[in-house]
Amino acid sequence: MNVIVAKSLLKKMGIYADVAYNGQEALNAIEHKQYTLILMDCQMPVMDGYEATRLIRARKLNIPIIAMTANAMPGDKEKCLSAGMNDYISKPISFVKIANAINNTCGTENIS
Repeated sequence: MNVIVAKSLLKKMGIYADVAYNGQEALNAIEHKQYTLILMDCQMPVMDGYEATRLIRARKLNIPIIAMTANAMPGDKEKCLSAGMNDYISKPISFVKIANAINNTCGTENIS
């Protein structure tokens, strides 16, 4: 459900989004296409967003990564940042949360 909401919100911003349903799919996707932004769910099957982000950073890719997580406890944002993510959005997601995170991380003029 969060994927549908996120894609819809991004579409309203004029941003086309590909979807990876787990961290391994995300890693495979960046091998074949250049991305300007990644919205990374932290809890995914096969490989979670934390590990996927660490592997993206190990490849020296400087793609902005914004975490999307249901975890909103103290220390969760720090866990995301220490994994290499640039920002953090807690679920439920909203247009304002996504827009603010993208603007703070990338500037809206840099997203396509």
